[in-house]
Amino acid sequence: MLSRNKFQWSLNLCQTFVYGLQEFRVQSVEFMCKARSDIQSGVTIMSARWQPVMQEGAFGLVLVVAMAHMIFFSKVKAKADGVTRRLAMREEQIVATKAESDSIARRLAMREEELVATRAMREEELAAMRVESDSVTRRLAMREEELVAMRAEYKKQSLELAFYQQITNTYPGLYFDITDFVVLPEDLPLRLEFETCLEQFGRRSDVQRCPLPYRNRRYVYHSTRDTDVNSIIEYGLRPSHCHVCRGLPGVCHDTGFFGDHTKGVYVSKHPDYTTWYNNMREPRVGDVGTIVMLETILGPTRQMTARAPGCRPDPAFCCHESTNNLEYFIYDDDTRAEPPR
Repeated sequence: MLSRNKFQWSLNLCQTFVYGLQEFRVQSVEFMCKARSDIQSGVTIMSARWQPVMQEGAFGLVLVVAMAHMIFFSKVKAKADGVTRRLAMREEQIVATKAESDSIARRLAMREEELVATRAMREEELAAMRVESDSVTRRLAMREEELVAMRAEYKKQSLELAFYQQITNTYPGLYFDITDFVVLPEDLPLRLEFETCLEQFGRRSDVQRCPLPYRNRRYVYHSTRDTDVNSIIEYGLRPSHCHVCRGLPGVCHDTGFFGDHTKGVYVSKHPDYTTWYNNMREPRVGDVGTIVMLETILGPTRQMTARAPGCRPDPAFCCHESTNNLEYFIYDDDTRAEPPR
C-alpha cells in the first residue's frame, strides 16, 4: 500500500507526465519545423522537466519508457499502414492485370477456335476444289483423246474422199470398192523430216517456175503385190532391185516404159490406173489388191512423147510423165546413185 505522501507524489508525477506529454507533443510538432539547435534546446528543456520525475523512482522511469514506446510504435504503425496500403494497391493492380490477362486469354482462345474452324472450312473447300480439278483434268484428257480421235477420223475421211475423187474410168465396166482404208500411224521425227525436205524442195526456183499441178503438193498412188506392201511401209517406196537390170543373167519383163525402174519409182495420179501392177495384168471382177497412197511434189517434169523403156533419168528434171499424162516416173539424186541410196 502506498502512504499518503507516496500517493500524493504519484498523483503529482502523473499530472506532470500528462503535462509533459502534452507539451512534448506540441514541442514535437514545433521541433519538426525548427533548426537542429532548437531541437537540441528542446530536448534539454524536456530533460530538465523530466529529470526530477526520473529521480523520484522506478515508476517515473517506466512512464518515460512507456511514452517512448508509444511514440516508436505509432511511427512503426504508420509505416506498417503505409506498407499495407501499398500492398493493397499492388494486389488490386495484380487482380486487374490478371483479369485483363484472362480476358486476353479468352479472346485468344476464341481466335484459335475461329482459326481452326476457318482452316477446316478452307481445307474442305480445297479438297472440293481438288476433286473438281481432278474431274476437270479427266474431262480434259477425255476431250483431248476425243479430239485426237476426231482429227484422225477427219484425216482418214479426207484421204478417203480424195482417193474416191481421183478414181477415173480407166477400166470401163469395172467398179472399185474400198474394203479397208488404213491410215498408218505417224512417226513424228520422220514426219518432221519429210515436211522439211518437201518444204525445201518446194522453195526451189525451178520448182516455183513449174505450173501449179507440178509445184503444189498432190496425192499419187502405187500398186504392188501384197507381199511387198510391208516393205514399202517400213522402208518407203524404193527403186526396183531387179537383178537383171543390174547386169545379172535372166529376163526382165518390165524395165519401165518411161525410165529405168532401178533409178526411180512409178506412181499415178489415179488409184485405179495402178491396179494393173497387182497381178501384172488388167484387173478383173473379183480381184483384190492393195493401193498405196502417197503425198509428193512432182517438180520440173519432162513430158515424154513416146515410150522409152529403161531410159536413164534426165538430170535436168525430177520426173518423167507418160504420154497419156496418167503415169509418173519420179527420181532424185539418191535414186540415181549406184546403188540407190
